[in-house]
Amino acid sequence: IELKKIYPDWHIARYYLGRHYLDRKEYDRALEELMNIRVNSPYLLSDVNEMIGIVYRVQGRDAEAEQYFKKAISIFPDNKAGYISLAVVYRMTGRNEGAVDLYKRALEIDPDYPLAHNQLGLTYLELGDEISAVRHIKKAVELEPLSVIFRLSLASVYERTGDKKGALKEYLEIKKISPKNEAALKKLEELDIPR
Repeated sequence: IELKKIYPDWHIARYYLGRHYLDRKEYDRALEELMNIRVNSPYLLSDVNEMIGIVYRVQGRDAEAEQYFKKAISIFPDNKAGYISLAVVYRMTGRNEGAVDLYKRALEIDPDYPLAHNQLGLTYLELGDEISAVRHIKKAVELEPLSVIFRLSLASVYERTGDKKGALKEYLEIKKISPKNEAALKKLEELDIPR
């Protein structure tokens, strides 16, 4: 790809090329581009380190991912997505309490960050705190009512807590938003609700 000719700032082009390779699951090529970026902007440098961490994370290389997510946060402490990414690694490696702290830090930066509310709620659910789980996932749905992912999270929390009526309501809402959503249709079928 001749991005050098298109972009006057080749390092910005490398960033987008790295993302392109990540999307194509060409992880070595993505890392090659991302590791060679030299920029002065703390925000962009933080984002680059987070992207490198994401490449490592999808490869299952959690230690390397954690290192780059921490670096991203240290460069730009208001990188709310960096806290979310690091929290995912913490959850995947059994450090749920640490993940809770990271999600809360993301919410300190942006109290209306729906992804942080959803992920915090799911982590609380794993820790057995169903009340906090429902509260945070409901907030995510309130902030993004058309998000199928957040509504699926809420429905699963309702199911786990025995609130079948709440779960049914969410599955019906998902069906309105995304009529062919297989997860919702399967659950509705299990609950004897016609497709």
